[in-house]
Amino acid sequence: MKKSLRYISLAAALILTASFVSCEKAEIIAPTYTMTVEATKGEGTKALSLEYTTITSTWTENDPVEVWTSDGTTTKYGTLTAQSSGATTQLAGTLDTPPANGETLLLKYLSPNYNAQDGNLTGTANSIDKVCDYATATVTATVSGTTITTSEANFASQQAIVRFVLTRTNGNSMSPTVFVIQVGGITYTVISPDVLPAVDVAFPGFSDQTIELFAKEGNNWQSFKRDHVSFDNGYYYFVQVRMQDFDKLPGAFSVGASSKVRFSKGNLKYNGSAYAWDFHEHQYDMVNTGNGTQSSYPLDLFTWGNTEYPATPAYNGKTYLGGEEDLSTDSYKKTDWGYNMGRNWYTMSKDQWQYLLNTRTGASEKHGSATVCGVHGLILLPDSWTLPAGLAFNSEATEWETNNYDAAQWTRMEAAGAVFLPAAGSRAEGDGVLSVGDAGAYWTSTHQLYTDYRAYRLLFSKSNLETDYTARSLGFAVRLVKDVN
Repeated sequence: MKKSLRYISLAAALILTASFVSCEKAEIIAPTYTMTVEATKGEGTKALSLEYTTITSTWTENDPVEVWTSDGTTTKYGTLTAQSSGATTQLAGTLDTPPANGETLLLKYLSPNYNAQDGNLTGTANSIDKVCDYATATVTATVSGTTITTSEANFASQQAIVRFVLTRTNGNSMSPTVFVIQVGGITYTVISPDVLPAVDVAFPGFSDQTIELFAKEGNNWQSFKRDHVSFDNGYYYFVQVRMQDFDKLPGAFSVGASSKVRFSKGNLKYNGSAYAWDFHEHQYDMVNTGNGTQSSYPLDLFTWGNTEYPATPAYNGKTYLGGEEDLSTDSYKKTDWGYNMGRNWYTMSKDQWQYLLNTRTGASEKHGSATVCGVHGLILLPDSWTLPAGLAFNSEATEWETNNYDAAQWTRMEAAGAVFLPAAGSRAEGDGVLSVGDAGAYWTSTHQLYTDYRAYRLLFSKSNLETDYTARSLGFAVRLVKDVN
């Protein structure tokens, strides 16, 4: 059931002052244009509140309203402020440049930052009323000298607000640290909500779209997907969701013209004592931290093509595979570590890696060297990518530290879909491990045709990224994927 949404307010002040220009030796004062607007923003109470299923609010003195050309993007004439609090107010301020007489103007209340909200409706630094309320009005300007007046402004909300109540598969309440909404190629994130199990989220309304929800509790993700969903601007919704177990990361990556994948939460590892395969807990985890060896379990640097028990799949010093004749029978068991994990996991081929890195839309802007929680490596950005608030990313980085994220920052990056491959080094034909923190090498499922003992890998350092082939007997990392569908 949906009820009408009134309009949310924000207390902030910004008034443009007159500008001064100098011409030769005489100081000329440019004319200042004053603008006033009678504005309505709801019938509500003195502060933003939930009343049953209706959100109400009023103006607060000094609320800022930007004045734009009718398209909302070409020219910003200036900023007005609310002169009083209440259901109606007068907006007033000065503009350096006037609109044309009779011009249609768009008034914008608060430019939204949907990836900064914290799951609260009010009361915190990043609550909805502080960072992502959004309402607009269209008015017609009347210009008389330096005085500008307009028709009455009736502001309408440009977003829906949804209160999600999250439960686990078993029906118990969740306490996630990250909540993600993906719809229409856009990601909205809420970090560390403290109003659980209910999370209030604002976003632009949409019609007949597929919506995906992801919630991270501890280091485990849960998900929910529903087709043909509509949320209208100006309405408040209450939705209870039973999440499902989700063993991948939220970001979707194109690896072919019509195929997309999601990555595992960390690199593959193997404990030979228990014949057990698993993933590292975090994307930046790895067994070797620079001590120069990897000769005991668990291991996470693998020789290529020897993945099937009873052969030791993680470490044997050489490949035990010859030419093409040795790959002809059940080759997928020998060339794809996903066979050991089951549940549709698989190792990407050389061509899939090359498509992801070089061919998909915006490929060159969606990977770069980085340091995550003190670990050097490579960041991969998903097809749909919005940089989290307050962070920067440089895809042309030639130093690890150019993109440097601590745990809190990386939480936002991962929630937005980013994948991190640590520079885990490599193992020679023996237990010696080299280049940890300096280079990363990840096996593909592709071997070199008609040549013994070689297969392709993804290889990177802080300033280099390529796919090449090398001896199968070397030990490299593996990151598995699943098809999105």
